[in-house]
Amino acid sequence: RRAELQVSQERNGLLAADAVRTSLRARLTEADAQRGEAIARVDQLQLKADCHAERGMQLANKLRRLEGLLAAARRESDQVATLRQSCGQRSEELATSRVK
Repeated sequence: RRAELQVSQERNGLLAADAVRTSLRARLTEADAQRGEAIARVDQLQLKADCHAERGMQLANKLRRLEGLLAAARRESDQVATLRQSCGQRSEELATSRVK
């Protein structure tokens, strides 16, 4: 009778250990799945960040080109203003010389 009790207790212990092992395997499988999902999400975010960085560089280059065009337009505007002033002075000189 004692031997039967001991065998029964050992069997129950083995069944409990097997249940714990099965539970741990299930938890490990779930953790692996979550890890895979997290890695996929990180990869997706990295790709998105790379796209944003590329777009940022494109916009920075465009801004530099526009700043260059603006500087050229300002220089041209200054030249036009200088020419207008020069032409205005020349017109006055001509008008004054005709009067004399």
